[in-house]
Amino acid sequence: MTIGFLNTNLFNELKSQLFEIKQTLLDQSMALKWEIKNHDRLHSDEFDLSHEQTLENQMFIDQQRIRSTLFEVELALERMANGSYGICEELGEPIQIERLKLIPYTRFSIEGAELKEIENKHMHRRSNSA
Repeated sequence: MTIGFLNTNLFNELKSQLFEIKQTLLDQSMALKWEIKNHDRLHSDEFDLSHEQTLENQMFIDQQRIRSTLFEVELALERMANGSYGICEELGEPIQIERLKLIPYTRFSIEGAELKEIENKHMHRRSNSA
């Protein structure tokens, strides 16, 4: 049996991989929240304060990355449920199987991702020149 252009075994393998990624991200998020909550804040001098700010900024960046990836994983699971998984959102063509194996939550083929990046750069330039 096939699901879209993917055979059932590969589809189920990718789905399992997505659930594993999701659990890992949730575990990382909980650990980071605990670290932020229980982080000692000793400000004995300017260097310590600066170092503290750097650590807090890095924790914030890490938390944002986790949230963003978790969102992409959830979207991929939704696409699996509605039958659109594995189709490039930019080109409407199947995403390369090797790419799905490496990044099972991707929404874009390699070519689609490149086009999307060019489009984003173009839009960014237009918004900066306005």
